[in-house]
Amino acid sequence: MPYADSLNWSTGIDKLGRPVRNPEKDASPGGSLVLPDSDGIVNWQPLLMIRKPGFFYVATDEVYEVYYRTEPDVRAMQGLNGVQEQRVGTVGKYITAIDYKTGKIAWRHLQVSAGEGETNTGFDHDRREIAFWRRCQR
Repeated sequence: MPYADSLNWSTGIDKLGRPVRNPEKDASPGGSLVLPDSDGIVNWQPLLMIRKPGFFYVATDEVYEVYYRTEPDVRAMQGLNGVQEQRVGTVGKYITAIDYKTGKIAWRHLQVSAGEGETNTGFDHDRREIAFWRRCQR
């Protein structure tokens, strides 16, 4: 179940529920465009679950990075050794509602930010976004 449709480092989920790596998105000398960046679409931000209407809500941040392989000997690469990453763009930051029964994205609301470094997550922000959802449902 991806948190975003634009995720491209995985080609799907295997029968054990693990992501299947997309080898075309491995770091390369010419660079590989990957979403999400190394922070992930959902990193430390807490999620919120509300049984009615049956959604859980996550704050997502969709950032593209290009991964370059800087170590010519693939055997010397362990973890992220020999890899350089460069942030190149963003799709945006969203509050995403996911149906917990189907795993499908029900809706997404773009978060408008005053600028980089602003914290868009936390209990106060979650309450504001849920208030937004309730206004839309009436």
